[in-house]
Amino acid sequence: MKQLIKSVLIPVCSVALMIDAAAAPRTPTITDQLLAVLLERHLPEPMYEQASNPWPGGDYSLQVQKAGRPEVTSSETNIHVKIPLKVLISGKVANDMLQIKLACSSSFTSIGEIVFTPAKPGVITTLTSAITLPVPPTTANCEGLQFPIDDYLKTVIAQNKRQWELKLDAELKDMLQEKPAQESLPKSKSAATPQQ
Repeated sequence: MKQLIKSVLIPVCSVALMIDAAAAPRTPTITDQLLAVLLERHLPEPMYEQASNPWPGGDYSLQVQKAGRPEVTSSETNIHVKIPLKVLISGKVANDMLQIKLACSSSFTSIGEIVFTPAKPGVITTLTSAITLPVPPTTANCEGLQFPIDDYLKTVIAQNKRQWELKLDAELKDMLQEKPAQESLPKSKSAATPQQ
């Protein structure tokens, strides 16, 4: 029986370890770590905020803050950034029939992901970004009355995601664009002129 267990379990465990090793994320290089530090220093705080967004019976404001250090891994084809985020939501809901207006708040944490890909392989003067922001089950608390808002937030993200990506692409393009070449300096007056 022991021999049977060994002959079955050892190959199965070996295959599982190989699959796990193949699926394991690549260890960040020193360049990746440097990019992570630069990102952490240059990301605005808050990263994003918007007020007076309409929602049922009122409006809300949204703020996205960093909740930890970015993690960067790069490959030959792209740069992958993971950023721990905290999203804070506050607002009011109203019910005309009941003549009530309630203050609401909510928050959730998530790992935002951005994948930067060169427009042409090997050329980083233009990077295009793809943003992913998962929304976990989230509830708004309106003075004791609670209701789920994760589906609503997913819709808001889907509607705004492309705009955020285009804005990020434009900012990156400005950062990566080469500065215009300096005008050539005027020739020195002391330079000898050819004799006729």
